[in-house]
Amino acid sequence: MQKLDKVSANVTTFLHLLVNVKQEQKEHESDFYKTCETGSLPKNGQGGMGRATLLQHIYED
Repeated sequence: MQKLDKVSANVTTFLHLLVNVKQEQKEHESDFYKTCETGSLPKNGQGGMGRATLLQHIYED
């Protein structure tokens, strides 16, 4: 019976670790997508660089 309790404790520990890793992965993915979505373009610069056209295409997608 003691061996079964030991195995059960190890499985429980493993499952907690697995849940923690999955949560961390979700947080990293969320941070990654937030970073990608909040990129920025300079507002000033030489005319004719296509900033407005690029933003229109991004907005349409």
